[in-house]
Amino acid sequence: MCSRHAGDTEPGSSYLYDRKNKKMTLQYVARGKLPCESLSSMRPIRYKSSDDLEIPAYLTLPEDLSGKSLPTIIVPHGGPWARDFWGYNALAQFFANRGYAVLAANFCGSPSYGMKFLNAGNGEWGKKMQDDLFGA
Repeated sequence: MCSRHAGDTEPGSSYLYDRKNKKMTLQYVARGKLPCESLSSMRPIRYKSSDDLEIPAYLTLPEDLSGKSLPTIIVPHGGPWARDFWGYNALAQFFANRGYAVLAANFCGSPSYGMKFLNAGNGEWGKKMQDDLFGA
């Protein structure tokens, strides 16, 4: 059974906080029947971009495999004004459970990594942004 706290192998739960009584009450557990012990950890990695910046990404590997020579699925986030985060990712868990390595890749133009990184994506949609994903 899961720990029922947020994490990369924990879908999460929701609580209601009663300020008057200073009490939290469990409302629901997300995917309560999911066997969390069979889920794969997500680890942060970095790789070099085509213009030598370090690109942060998150790698999920199948739990029971060596992690070498695996088929890999690269899942870029939905646009330059978004980014990937560490945490539970249903899509990554689905494919890792089936033997795939899953790379949730950020790319130049993703926010929260500083202005240099953000501005490196300016004018590069369909160009260096995609090159950075193919080089991952």
